[in-house]
Amino acid sequence: MVATFSQGMILGTLLQGIEVADRQYAGGWFDWLTPFSIFCGIAVTIGYTLLGGCWLLIKTSGPIEEKLFAKCKRLTLLFLAAIGLVSVWLPFISPEIAARWFTFPNAAVFFLIPITSAFAAYRLWHSLVAEKALAAYLWTLVIYLMAFSGFAISIFPYMVPRAITLWEAAAPENSLKFLFAGAAFLLPIIVAYSAYSYWVFRGKVRADEGYHE
Repeated sequence: MVATFSQGMILGTLLQGIEVADRQYAGGWFDWLTPFSIFCGIAVTIGYTLLGGCWLLIKTSGPIEEKLFAKCKRLTLLFLAAIGLVSVWLPFISPEIAARWFTFPNAAVFFLIPITSAFAAYRLWHSLVAEKALAAYLWTLVIYLMAFSGFAISIFPYMVPRAITLWEAAAPENSLKFLFAGAAFLLPIIVAYSAYSYWVFRGKVRADEGYHE
């Protein structure tokens, strides 16, 4: 919970902007501690809880599954409300983001994200009502993807908003080439191992299965 909440606060702090001078942090000790960053921490915690709940729907059955469907419905409402509040709050604390989202022609393209999010939210709710666990999990992932895509669009091309761009923050070219070579070798191994792990532990956990003395 602490790690998840902290991740949300880091996201909120980046979105609200960081004071930088001469490529160094120039803010105070507690500039990160704001109502917006705290709420982002709460929102991410709710979202991860919903994602974990939907995963448990895939893995459980019986009374536990029934309880989880009810809990995931409540978490869905909380998560959507949290995303909505963050989306409305963010333009008020950043004129640059407000101009990006609400100025044409950008707005005509960017508003595909909330429209897609609304459709995904509808499909998520429908999946929970119909008790379709896998669909609920996948639609939750779509909402997450749309939310973080919106945040990325809001601050692009900055790594540290309004201070350091992605290209300014990038490592030297030789270092990037070295990292790319390592990733090209290790990433397929990680994907294969993860896929095998999911395959081994596929299916639902049932009370009448497993080892008994």
